[in-house]
Amino acid sequence: MWSSLDKEFGEIFERLENNFKKLYVSRVHPDLVANVLVVAYGSEMKLNELANITIPSARTIEIKPYDISLIQEINKAIQKHKPEFSPIVQSDLIRISLLPPTEETRKRSVKEAKEYLEKAKVALRVVRKDFQVLIKKEELSEDLEKKNMNELDSKIKVMNGRLEEIYSKKEKELMTI
Repeated sequence: MWSSLDKEFGEIFERLENNFKKLYVSRVHPDLVANVLVVAYGSEMKLNELANITIPSARTIEIKPYDISLIQEINKAIQKHKPEFSPIVQSDLIRISLLPPTEETRKRSVKEAKEYLEKAKVALRVVRKDFQVLIKKEELSEDLEKKNMNELDSKIKVMNGRLEEIYSKKEKELMTI
């Protein structure tokens, strides 16, 4: 039972980390555009499945499609999903040069990070509730049930602390110029 709880915790942390990677800090990262959905070959596909994404400098993203005929579709998808970006098509690649984030952009990113944190905390509460139901279903002695509930609560408290710690680091990173 506790191993499946740890697995649930791991998934929550992984989701939070992946969401945090999408936030623009002072350095660009391929994950800023990797999951942009592009209409290609009759379906929606992630950009990282259709192109090589590189970071030639701290504020530049280069996207080189595997199939050059998709370059305009990729450009449209980036403009639609990331309106704050200004992609420039240059023969066989798309270049996105980003300015340093403004104070307003950083505050917006911190607000988004806080929303991601809250979603992670809600997921943690759902896991807690599910495991409380499991513990009660096991028909254990009152003492053992109470012991398991206390252990669950202490694990949840530790995980909440770790979530807050991860958020604090990200907030500091986002607000650093």
